[in-house]
Amino acid sequence: MTGFKLSEIEGKNMRDVTKSGKQGSTLYKNMWDTILSGRIWQGELINKRKDGSLYDEDLMISPIMDDHGEVTHFVAVKQDSTKRKQMEVSIRESERRLKELTDFLPQTIYEIDTRGYLTFTNQSGLSMFRVTHEDVENGLNILDFVSREDRERARGDIMRALQIGKTTSGREYKMLRKDGSTFPANEYGTIIFKDGKIAGARGLIVDITLQKEAEQAVIYLKNRFETIFNTSRDAVVLLKGESIYDCNPATLGLFRREKEDLLGRTITELSPTYQYNGTLSKKSAKERIDRALSGESQFFEWQYRRVDGTLFDAEVSLGKIVLDDEEVGLAEIRDVTERKALEAQLRQAQKLESLGQLTSGIAHDFNNVLGGIIGFSELGLRKINDVNLVGKYLERINTLATRAAGITKQLLAFSRKQFLQPKNMNLNDLIVEFLQFLPRVIKESIQVRFIPDARIKNVYADDSQIEQVLINLAVNASDAMPNGGELVFRTKNVIVSDPVGPEVSELDGKRYVVLTVEDTGTGIDEEALEHIFEPFFTTKGVGKGTGLGLAVVHGIVKQHQGFVNVRSERGRGTTFEVYLPASDRESSVPACKPNEVISAKDPSEKVMIVEDDKELRELMNAVLSEIGYLVVDAENGEEALEIFHSEGEGVSLVISDVLMPRMSGKELYGRIRENKPGVRFLFVSGYAAEEGDDDFLSQTGINFIQKPFSTAEISAKVREILDRL
Repeated sequence: MTGFKLSEIEGKNMRDVTKSGKQGSTLYKNMWDTILSGRIWQGELINKRKDGSLYDEDLMISPIMDDHGEVTHFVAVKQDSTKRKQMEVSIRESERRLKELTDFLPQTIYEIDTRGYLTFTNQSGLSMFRVTHEDVENGLNILDFVSREDRERARGDIMRALQIGKTTSGREYKMLRKDGSTFPANEYGTIIFKDGKIAGARGLIVDITLQKEAEQAVIYLKNRFETIFNTSRDAVVLLKGESIYDCNPATLGLFRREKEDLLGRTITELSPTYQYNGTLSKKSAKERIDRALSGESQFFEWQYRRVDGTLFDAEVSLGKIVLDDEEVGLAEIRDVTERKALEAQLRQAQKLESLGQLTSGIAHDFNNVLGGIIGFSELGLRKINDVNLVGKYLERINTLATRAAGITKQLLAFSRKQFLQPKNMNLNDLIVEFLQFLPRVIKESIQVRFIPDARIKNVYADDSQIEQVLINLAVNASDAMPNGGELVFRTKNVIVSDPVGPEVSELDGKRYVVLTVEDTGTGIDEEALEHIFEPFFTTKGVGKGTGLGLAVVHGIVKQHQGFVNVRSERGRGTTFEVYLPASDRESSVPACKPNEVISAKDPSEKVMIVEDDKELRELMNAVLSEIGYLVVDAENGEEALEIFHSEGEGVSLVISDVLMPRMSGKELYGRIRENKPGVRFLFVSGYAAEEGDDDFLSQTGINFIQKPFSTAEISAKVREILDRL
């Protein structure tokens, strides 16, 4: 133990041999006083080995006395206690760590005896039940922590566990704090065995208040979702991938199907093959659903098909939600068919308002044109034998008639409920033509300027609709300048790289053509600016405006996938910026020189003309025959059907009026193509589109030309259609 040999320490005082200097003289004095008094001394010393290392020593010294009670010898028993001391330190450290750990845990850790009284609880237990160590020491039963309604059940559970030595797991009780408040908790317990007998139990109590609140919140949200889901007036569809796995009652009414018939179907199955813009429904639907499930919410217009085949327009909001721990698609579908019909009526009403302003100017122009035609016709008739002079008069008549046709076209564009006929067009050319017409609708005291961008890109748009935008903005500017001023039109190409308004947050980086309309008028205050595109909102006096003009502008531009920005200050004029997507489309119309008549390529090409107006029918027959086509004609649809059955062999193209007595062009189209689907049709009309004709003439593959048209225009259109055969 000390490292010394007996010979090295024999005859020496062991205190001097092993003394480490760690004990003071007081300890040694007490030791000798005790021994000399005849009593046994016991203690712990830190001594030194031969090699100088220290060790712990348990020492017991017993005195030996003679017959007179005097101490003559003593016996010392030494034991190296180094390892025991180290073990005690280790045990104390483990106990410290265990206490820190148990006090750190948010759960209650407890131990009870066989009667259920607490023998230990951690700091979290004291805090959880709001008791003190003194309370525990004074005697607390584990059942004191259980509410009255659960106490008997808990007593039975604990007693059974202590009797049979069974571990408890996850039992839920309502627990009771010292202050009387309660909370839900789960209890987990295990039995303590000592010498093979049950000595008590230890366990864990977990406060599940937050868990319960979360469960209640989930139940509340789920019930709320189900309520909204089942009572929403809009169709709500849940998607797994592209397939419907649940839908609300409104969906059944919207699609006129039973729920069993909808579940498992894809959005594509409920849509026509193509959408408005010609995109394939299947491809577009998949792309939008994929983006929505990746976290990019979608809002768009879509066309659906009901079970009876009828189509309807809808606004769709598409995103993702988590239901039962699974991400699913959520589509809200709102039928906007009625709204679109009202918007069309709104645009029509505004066009009629504009038409009233045009009436006097157009009547004046028509009188001038008709006067010229009548005058030159009379001169021609009187000089009938002078071929050169008659030719000059005919040229003048043709010029006047073309001018009248242009006025008629503009008049129809403003008065009809017009279907979109988008085409690749140059905005500068349209504005130049419009400016010739503008003086009829604005004050003479207004100076008009046009600053075009010569390198302007094309736009894919309906020219008559863009004309409507131009005239509405021009009339609005004119009304804002009662004493005259300046009206400026500009065009330019832009790339929208920064949001320029609330509607363009998703349009960054796209190319646009911007039409700017500036006036030096009275301006619009900030409050009114927030409402100027709302239907029937107007800043004009009573009887001076319907509030439809700018609402129509907004609707038309939005229909062309564009947007409108406006800047204005009271007294500083107003600037409207109309953004239209730049087009990369190539014109489908064959390139030809103005007024060039394109002849037939093959003398066997046969055309049928169906027109109830005799003069126009004979004119088209003469023109097409002269340029090399075989021509048959009919006065109405019924006659055309009879002729087609008897003489229709080889007819490749039918040119038909839309509105005719006895059988319309639309019905004739269906009857002929039933038997000969390869026959192409070209529809002509000088009227506004009637109800039902709008959708029909907008179909892909339907060809149309507006009356009046020149011989060059009709020959080019016929050639274009036949070359696609």
